[in-house]
Amino acid sequence: MLFRALDTYLLRNAPQRSMPHFAQYIETLTVRREILTARYEDAPGYENRIVVFLRKILADADIPTLLRKSSDFDCYFDILRYTEPGLSNIFDPVTTGLSFYDMLIRKSSTSTVEYYIPVQCEDVVATLPLDRGWEEWESVRPIRLVDVDSLELTFNTYQDQIVYQRDHPTRAVVTVDVVALVLQYVNFLQSGAPDLSQAEYIHRYVLIHLLVDLQNLWLGNLYDTVLSNPGRMEHDSIAALTGDGFYGFPGTELPIALREFTAMLRMCRGGVITPATFLTSLKLSHDSVPSFLRNLLITTSIADRRQNYWMEYLRDMRWLNLMCKVYDLQPDFVATRNLKTALRRDLPILYYQRFWQNCHDRKTSSMIEQDLKNRIAVL
Repeated sequence: MLFRALDTYLLRNAPQRSMPHFAQYIETLTVRREILTARYEDAPGYENRIVVFLRKILADADIPTLLRKSSDFDCYFDILRYTEPGLSNIFDPVTTGLSFYDMLIRKSSTSTVEYYIPVQCEDVVATLPLDRGWEEWESVRPIRLVDVDSLELTFNTYQDQIVYQRDHPTRAVVTVDVVALVLQYVNFLQSGAPDLSQAEYIHRYVLIHLLVDLQNLWLGNLYDTVLSNPGRMEHDSIAALTGDGFYGFPGTELPIALREFTAMLRMCRGGVITPATFLTSLKLSHDSVPSFLRNLLITTSIADRRQNYWMEYLRDMRWLNLMCKVYDLQPDFVATRNLKTALRRDLPILYYQRFWQNCHDRKTSSMIEQDLKNRIAVL
């Protein structure tokens, strides 16, 4: 929704500049994440509410019938394309009006409202590895954490819940691709892989990959924080982004990486590089920010209906905010002026649809309305 009119300016390929210290820092985070992933994947997991929730979807999908089909194409075109709406309605916040608590995020003194958004790949046949074997299905991501309002870095998911020690979130947004989840499990059963219980399968092949999302979201918060306060990234600001000393310690290389980042920021502000180049130079765990967003939009497509717009907004708002801040570094640049023209045209139209009223949580609804007002006000 938010990126539809912005592809020309924001999601195109552009040359990138190297930030070696920041690249090394991200590699350090990635190695730490992979060490913890290897440690967790052999653990038995814990059958908490998020596991029970996913098992309910698999139970209603009629796995025995799907196993009798001769191919993934038959599973999808004969059964899943018709049963997917019913499976998604189990948790669809628009249909059920339900908010979930204490499922993926460990309970704390601060309650976290969790939204589970039904999504599908933009093109199921082109995106999912239909009939290509378990080796490719193993890396498919049916569950993604696409937003969480915490500045804390944590990789603590040992009992299949995310644990925050210091900065507990109030909101988490999770996308669930029912088709990918069911077909991945069918391929797992047909692969001759180790004999695991359904809860162990969910722990090892579904939830363990959320650590990648935690890293990406934290890096996105880091970039946004520096862009908001480019001259004040001193000790206190860095401390606000750190996690606990074991599961999310950000490492001693962070200060020098931030100095390199702010040097690139000044180059963009001075017109040495374009905003598109700066944006492409911002790396996440595996890809640049534009590449990550292209993949996110392809793999988490939300049905294009007005009642779903608030869920799209929750998914997209942090990345739109980051991109706008990058382009605002050069307010007179032609791409920035074109971007502002597109936003001045599209955002008021979106605002007057009052789509946030479809969100049943008053606090989140008010947050979306105010955030959109603020965006329009600064254009």
